[in-house]
Amino acid sequence: MILMDILTTLQTGLGHAADHHDLQPAIANVDKLAPIFAQMDALGMPANFIVRLRGLQDQLRRSLFRIYHIQSRQFVPSVYILVKTLVVATVLLLLF
Repeated sequence: MILMDILTTLQTGLGHAADHHDLQPAIANVDKLAPIFAQMDALGMPANFIVRLRGLQDQLRRSLFRIYHIQSRQFVPSVYILVKTLVVATVLLLLF
């Protein structure tokens, strides 16, 4: 159930309704997996499986933070205008 919640919150967080950058609920749902791993450890699940699951949880969290970081970057408008000007100048130079 928690895994489905992670997927739905990720989908809604990246959707149009959340303006494509609301990943905090998905990250919070990934953090909800930690108590389940503790329960598995208490019930006697082998430690190497628990370590592997926690590693995968960290990898999922890292991927969500990477998506969040990439989306938070803004392109510099002056660089965009500079590149556009250079392309136009190059095309005009090649025409003449």
